[in-house]
Amino acid sequence: MKAVWVNIHDAIEHNKKTMAMSTKKGMSIERETFLLHLIAKNLS
Repeated sequence: MKAVWVNIHDAIEHNKKTMAMSTKKGMSIERETFLLHLIAKNLS
C-alpha cells in the first residue's frame, strides 16, 4: 500500500470496486468511502 494523490471521484470508484471484489475489505474502506462521498458532495 502506498499513498498517492488522485481525483476524489476516482478514489470513490476505486474504493467501490475494491469493496465489491475483495474478500479482505474492512470497515475502514467503508468509512473512507462514506467520507469521500460527503466531501465530494460539499465541493459541488
